[in-house]
Amino acid sequence: MINNIDELSSKKVFELRKSKQLGDAYTMALKLIQEDPSDEWIQKAYAWVLIDIIKTEISKNNLNQANQFFNQLTSINFYEKDEIINKQIQFIQPKLNINFQEVLQAENLSKNGNHQDSLNLFRNLYRNGKLTTENLDLYGWAIYRFLKDTHSNMNLNEVKKVLFEYINLKNKRPSLLHSVILQFTVTYASNKKEFDFYRFLQIWNPQFLRDEDKQDQYKDGKTYPSLEKKVLRILVESNSNIDLNYLISNIGDSDLVIETFRESYFWKLFILHKNETYQQLWKEFNIYVSNYSSFGSSHWHSEILKLANRFMIEENAWRFFDFFIKWNYKSFRNEDWKEQHSGEHTYKPLALQSISVINEHIKNKDIDSNTLLLIEELYKVALKKVGHDKWLLRNYAILLNRLNKQDEAIKIYKDIIFDLSDQAYIWHEFSSLVVNKDISLAISMLCKAITIQKNEDFLGQIHLDLASLLVKLNKLPQAKAELLKYEHQRNQKGWKLSDQFHQLNQMIGETKQNENSDDFYYKNIESAEEYIYNDIDWIDLILYDEFTTKDNKKRLLFSDFNDIELMVNPFKFSILKNAKNNEVYKFKLYFDQVNEKYMVLKVDKSDLSKDDMIQYASSDIAIVDHVNDKKQLFHYVVDRNNDGIIRFNQTKLRPKIADFIEIKYFKTFNKSENRYKLNILDIFKTTETKSSLIKEANGEVRLNIDRNGNKFGFVDDYFIPPYLVSKYKLNEDDYISVKVLFNGEKWNVYDILN
Repeated sequence: MINNIDELSSKKVFELRKSKQLGDAYTMALKLIQEDPSDEWIQKAYAWVLIDIIKTEISKNNLNQANQFFNQLTSINFYEKDEIINKQIQFIQPKLNINFQEVLQAENLSKNGNHQDSLNLFRNLYRNGKLTTENLDLYGWAIYRFLKDTHSNMNLNEVKKVLFEYINLKNKRPSLLHSVILQFTVTYASNKKEFDFYRFLQIWNPQFLRDEDKQDQYKDGKTYPSLEKKVLRILVESNSNIDLNYLISNIGDSDLVIETFRESYFWKLFILHKNETYQQLWKEFNIYVSNYSSFGSSHWHSEILKLANRFMIEENAWRFFDFFIKWNYKSFRNEDWKEQHSGEHTYKPLALQSISVINEHIKNKDIDSNTLLLIEELYKVALKKVGHDKWLLRNYAILLNRLNKQDEAIKIYKDIIFDLSDQAYIWHEFSSLVVNKDISLAISMLCKAITIQKNEDFLGQIHLDLASLLVKLNKLPQAKAELLKYEHQRNQKGWKLSDQFHQLNQMIGETKQNENSDDFYYKNIESAEEYIYNDIDWIDLILYDEFTTKDNKKRLLFSDFNDIELMVNPFKFSILKNAKNNEVYKFKLYFDQVNEKYMVLKVDKSDLSKDDMIQYASSDIAIVDHVNDKKQLFHYVVDRNNDGIIRFNQTKLRPKIADFIEIKYFKTFNKSENRYKLNILDIFKTTETKSSLIKEANGEVRLNIDRNGNKFGFVDDYFIPPYLVSKYKLNEDDYISVKVLFNGEKWNVYDILN
């Protein structure tokens, strides 16, 4: 009976249960539940007392009494579902079965390592229908323990047989047991390559992966991959033909499935290359790109393309083209168009690396038109991504020419040739674009190429192509000259003469060569230059200086006396070889925006003189702040950033301090001082002044003495030089009015008014 009870409450029931007074606890809980069956805490107190009583009766093998209490437990209409109580009910229910003692015996045999006896007993119970649905998990756990402890002593078929024994059970799934069985097969498959893990997974059913199976595990500061990731990695290692759509459909997380699968494939390819198993490597590359490229862009898809870029080189370079076409350029991510950084090194974007390899492949290969059209689309995307890139545009134009889109190709070449006009090969390539439209223009471009390139090692094919066109126009003497130049260089280098040379030489026969081929080149380059440069205006520039580089190369400096400053190699243009200072030439220029400098396209003599150029030069008003008759020079100031010295021999003017002058000038940049320098062209008297350079002030004098004993002073912050202190016999605290000027750094007094 209940003793010393001060209150009748659910709290008291819990206290009695805790002190193992289950009889008293049950009596009180029953009374409470009858009085208020919907009270949440009374329901819980009553349930936990029943659970403890049921377990006690089961341990005594009093199953009838245990079932009576269990019926009371399940009849409670809980106010709110309690997961812990529900799990206890599920745990107890199978133990109430009349055959539970045998089930318990089988379970204990398994836990004690008597796996075969345990399985024999479970199998007998299962065959005779003595296992309830709730007890099937105990059978499953016995199978798991058996496999875990004895699989190393079993052959593959024996393991498979036991696994399918589990699969055929109708136990609840998903569950911890079901996931543990899958974990076992993951480990088993990693060591037993013959085991068809993919087939087993399909039977196991990936829909039964629990949320916990999709989460990475963390222990001791380390991260361990989820069961889901382990499954996908084993699938990649299994060399099976995996249906990724099936996995996505049944697992559900498409991004995780695709990326984990691709990451695993990346490492598989990496290890194959490391182990130098190349035949298998190429096979796996092909399997990947054929089966798993259709799932769009992703980090690991791009990483696999990087591997292909690295591994498919030299004698295996041909493999990259087909791989890339199947990889699908539409899978490039935004990151793949950006430069790659590794430590101190910077690498080309992955997309541009790939395009470069593709371009090399298609140069001399017979590629079907559909594939070329696909590559054309790739170039269009690339140009939108990276903008004006001369090398990309050049290769795009070559591709367009192969697609018989000559007009588009010519338009591109007319644009990029300004960046590359000093390169022979660009004129050579351009000639092949225009030859069917204007053979004379093509000849002119080849002549331009020859005048640019001085090294005959690089002119062989240009000579042959020029000779071929000259033969068509029956200009055989010059064609002969081209062949002889080609032949001489090849023989000198010990290089083989091409079939094209022999064919052309046979066509020309004994024709005598043109002895003045250089004249022929220069006479014929004009039409090529006009074709390219016609829309560019001439700009007049004056040669104002020249110098010799450290490696003893002469350079000329030109200016328009305004915005353009130019350094030119005189040996690139014959007209400049004997150019002299103050001579004026006219230039056709192209501004390279990438390198921020002008490119000289064409040079000719100008009709203008230096005086004509000076008229258009910049001008400004300056103040003279210092005159040195001994050194015969004076110093001028334009503003805080611009000042300079003018020597007496540069002008007839002899200004005084505080005089204003007008200067004509042009600027040049001094790299060593990192500043612009004013170069004076002419000087004039002027009545104009600048208030920013001169003003008046007044105040009391403050005197000081320098290290030589000379007095100097200040009015406010304006410096009074010693000669003015002496001249006007200034004393401390004199109140004076002064004139001050700006010397480029500070304001100085230059005259005293009273």
